[in-house]
Amino acid sequence: MLTAVMQCVFRILPAVWVLLACLGGASAQDYEAGFKAFQAGNYAQARGIWRPLADAGDAQAQYGLGVMYERGAGAIAADLGRAAHWYARAVGQGHPSAQNNLGLMFAQGRGVQRAPVRATKLWQSAAEAGHLMAQYNLGLAYYRGEGLERDNKTALRWFRRAARSGLPDGQYAMGQMYRLGVVVAQDNAKALAWYRRAAAQGHGKAESLAQALADDGWEAAKLDVPATGDAKVEASPVVPKQQAVGRASPDGSVRSAERSSPAGSGTTGSGQGVRADAARIWLGSLRTRAKARQHWRDMLRRFPEALRGASPSYSEVDLGDNGTFYRVLAVGYPHPEAAGRACQTLRAREPSAFCKVMAGGN
Repeated sequence: MLTAVMQCVFRILPAVWVLLACLGGASAQDYEAGFKAFQAGNYAQARGIWRPLADAGDAQAQYGLGVMYERGAGAIAADLGRAAHWYARAVGQGHPSAQNNLGLMFAQGRGVQRAPVRATKLWQSAAEAGHLMAQYNLGLAYYRGEGLERDNKTALRWFRRAARSGLPDGQYAMGQMYRLGVVVAQDNAKALAWYRRAAAQGHGKAESLAQALADDGWEAAKLDVPATGDAKVEASPVVPKQQAVGRASPDGSVRSAERSSPAGSGTTGSGQGVRADAARIWLGSLRTRAKARQHWRDMLRRFPEALRGASPSYSEVDLGDNGTFYRVLAVGYPHPEAAGRACQTLRAREPSAFCKVMAGGN
């Protein structure tokens, strides 16, 4: 019974639709040209730039091609076989995001023969390199006993590592472990504390469970981990947050991943006749209004393309014993699709940056 419940509430964090510009020398300049083309939606041009780099052994360009072929980009049709090929080339050079993505393909049997053992080995390598989503995926594999022997203690260890580094799904998983008493002693106060950490970053299920525990009279325990909004809004810089999410069903299978549109301008679209505040993006939560304002200035400086034309708004949120936070919102997008493109552009530039689309008025 417990296993069935956990399979319903935990999610696999799958393929990552983001690209990093982190090379050195002339290769970095060449990759950057392809990256800018990708950002602008010129996918054929990006592929034309990255292909010779990838053929020459550039791991980042190999990963970029893998992303483009896995998701399909513009006129470039999705081709899971080619995606797996380029991911594997990047994996051969120790690229953590490629390891995570190829691991998911083996776990689900997408484009390759299903091979849970190979998936966990890839996640293990990426997790040890500090990739938060791979840490979560590995923890879930240990919990379910998929690709390796079931080991809830080891699952807890990987969930905790991801959670302490700021991954909302890892924090949610820690809340589940404490609420259900898996490995650890059942403790609703600690569960509430972890749920609130995840909720502060926009995790919907965590927010609902936190509210339910609070309504039952529980008070959050003190955690020996800095609050995400108080210390660092972003997670580790090697870990992309933009992702398509595969939902786990009660039998543990994973349905098709949701797809997002290509990166592009965050302020254009066909939203005539729609209120200017019809959609907004959430950029993080900070302890004080002054820190929230500084965070907006920092984000505007780092991501001018994504935030061009937007205005800041600061929403006060009371998280009970965890204190008051100020959500930093960018407002003025004509519709959710435009806000979504802004988030994609932002994450394409810095994959670890937190960004969530919110409907106007939320």
